[in-house]
Amino acid sequence: MLLSATLVATAQGTTETPLSSPPSPTQAETVSSENVTDADAKVLTAPPVDENMARLASELTGALADDSQFASAEVTLERDKIIVHWHGAVTNELQQILDREPAVPVEIAQTPLEPGAVRDLAQRILKEDSSVTSVSIPKDASYVNVTSATPPKAKARSSQSSVEGIPIRVSDGGYIGANSRQTDTGYHFGGARISRFSDPFITGNCTSGFAVRKLNDPSKHGMMFAAHCGATGSQWISSDGTYAYPWGPITQRTTPYDGAIMESGFSNPYIWMNAWNASVYAQINGVANHYVGQELCYSGSFSGLVCGNIVVEPSINYNLGGDLTSVTGFVTVNNAGTPAAGNGDSGGPGYQLVNTSTGLKRYAVGIISAIPADAPPVCTGVAGSSTRACSPTVVTVSVNTIAAVLGWYVPTS
Repeated sequence: MLLSATLVATAQGTTETPLSSPPSPTQAETVSSENVTDADAKVLTAPPVDENMARLASELTGALADDSQFASAEVTLERDKIIVHWHGAVTNELQQILDREPAVPVEIAQTPLEPGAVRDLAQRILKEDSSVTSVSIPKDASYVNVTSATPPKAKARSSQSSVEGIPIRVSDGGYIGANSRQTDTGYHFGGARISRFSDPFITGNCTSGFAVRKLNDPSKHGMMFAAHCGATGSQWISSDGTYAYPWGPITQRTTPYDGAIMESGFSNPYIWMNAWNASVYAQINGVANHYVGQELCYSGSFSGLVCGNIVVEPSINYNLGGDLTSVTGFVTVNNAGTPAAGNGDSGGPGYQLVNTSTGLKRYAVGIISAIPADAPPVCTGVAGSSTRACSPTVVTVSVNTIAAVLGWYVPTS
């Protein structure tokens, strides 16, 4: 797949109306079962993946991410098997992982090139060529896709169409971040609209991702979202247009994975669902890695719930500017062509539904990071405008990776 637009990171919305502190301290509210919904199951565009298959695909991605022979794990859209894109003979480590789920059909598909060498070249291109805005590789690691804001320079760099025997494809562009539900003052769920606050003004908007707890101190609550939303120390709130309800400050960031933790007095392992202004939610039941063919549902505070987003590229490195010049993520494309995320949705949750023996479960997978820079103002939820664009193509960063780097975890049922 070729991506033909620049990746960008943008905040959505500001206000010049000063806000006040709420008349009484914000308290954590009791989660009501009356507002729990399974509406997302009705809008999936592919069958949910079986629990055992989902677990195996996730484990393959996590355990073999640094193995030079491993390109990706792919679950077919028919959900009838896993394809392991692999180079060379099957190793003991790979076989041991496969043996843990003997009932899951698996096909080993040989890649034409060593995936580790392809990944190394992609990262080197991004680091060495300032005109390059992103580098990605397909599921079989058969080439490097390079996007550039100034394609002549990039094309000159790869005028022979390959580097070290690895094919190069060059296209224009890069990506932008997809920044800015409404007033979540007492739940602190994922998918809520949160605002960067410089007392008494809002200076930007994003979306909360997933509730987290500190690994070495589970009494500490936080919210995982996107690092490009704000700097360490920036303060975040919810607003009803009159009062500023505090959430907390960003205390940690990881720029290589566009992840941030905002520490808060409380948070809950639920995500807001349905429309951008809806008041229903669902619980997060687990955490998983991404794999090719996985269907994600995004729930941005501006776009609302959009499912049908299929992981098509397991790895992409891209430049969002500032201190996020080399971010690692993965790419989804909505298989109905529906705008999946846009400005205001940055930091929001991406999750999969898994079919288990006790019903459908929701597993946290990614944080919304970026969309193509040339995305049009055609959006779901809040309408597009001169400052709001949306895209079926979304670049997402890994929840598991951010959690491991920063020392937090996603609490689940």
